[in-house]
Amino acid sequence: MCACYGDAVMNGASGISSRVVRKEVRVNASIEKVWKAWTTNEGATRFFAPKARIELTIGGRYELYFDLRAPKGSQGGEGCRVLSFLPMEMLSFEWNAPPEFPMVRRLLSLGKSFKRQRDF
Repeated sequence: MCACYGDAVMNGASGISSRVVRKEVRVNASIEKVWKAWTTNEGATRFFAPKARIELTIGGRYELYFDLRAPKGSQGGEGCRVLSFLPMEMLSFEWNAPPEFPMVRRLLSLGKSFKRQRDF
């Protein structure tokens, strides 16, 4: 079992203040399986989105596609990037709001921390 800690940060922009939302989830799986689920195309498409394009390098793609029938640019996380990572410990990536919210579409980033059960 492992715990995933997630922080969502809305980056400051004109008229929008920085905000953080924090969530913890305990998962009945090994840290290796949870890491693979968040950091590989195969893993992300098994639990999260029908299509993914993940390149686990700083600046690499972190694109999850939720609506494959939508026009390009509106399918999901097009253009999102990996911000940082420490293998089996932490993953940080850009996230975006749906296209119908253009004022905040590019203002989010997510961080995930992973801990083994014995670390609690």
